[in-house]
Amino acid sequence: MRAHILLTKKEDPVTTTIEQTPAEQRKAKAANHLETLTTELENLRKRKETAACDVGRLCDEIAKAERAGAEPKTLTVLRRDRTDAESVGVDLERVLSNIEQELVPARAELRAATIECCADRYNALVEKQRALQELISETIDTLIQALRGKEGLAHKQRAIQVGDLASLGFQSPERSPEGLRAAVLTLITERLTDPKEMNEFVKSDKLQTIDWPSRKMRADGVVE
Repeated sequence: MRAHILLTKKEDPVTTTIEQTPAEQRKAKAANHLETLTTELENLRKRKETAACDVGRLCDEIAKAERAGAEPKTLTVLRRDRTDAESVGVDLERVLSNIEQELVPARAELRAATIECCADRYNALVEKQRALQELISETIDTLIQALRGKEGLAHKQRAIQVGDLASLGFQSPERSPEGLRAAVLTLITERLTDPKEMNEFVKSDKLQTIDWPSRKMRADGVVE
């Protein structure tokens, strides 16, 4: 019953410390890295849009200044500002390209880490399944031994009924020791097939009907 004890043990939710598995730590790290890259990408895209707006605005200002006959110094400053804004856009485009390339392995790492976490959770259930299978195997072995012993005792009880008591004129109802095992197995099958259908009273009643060898014999030779 070691497996049963293992499965039914409850831990104190107050004192239990939840620690991340290596796979969970890997997933958290990958998720944080991907989130950081995504945030950087969004911020850089906004900055690029701002730089593009600046270039457009400066182009309009230069055009207006040209038409208004502005001084060369003013035009020089506007053109320098436009060049700077264009340079910012080019630099941002280069950085954006690098981050987009970094996103590919980052997403792949998060996917791999997520799969590993799923495998960990699945295998944890596998361990419980193995424990349950061990418990089932032990239970089956115990049941078989119990049924064999019960059938053997029933043969001895039946021998008393059809032997010594029959010679004294007692008539016993037809009861088969061999049928005892089949009846118990049938009841088990019914319980496993539809456990909700049978209430406790019905279960007890069926067990009493099947388990005739467990009824005592009175001093007058009549089985209760």
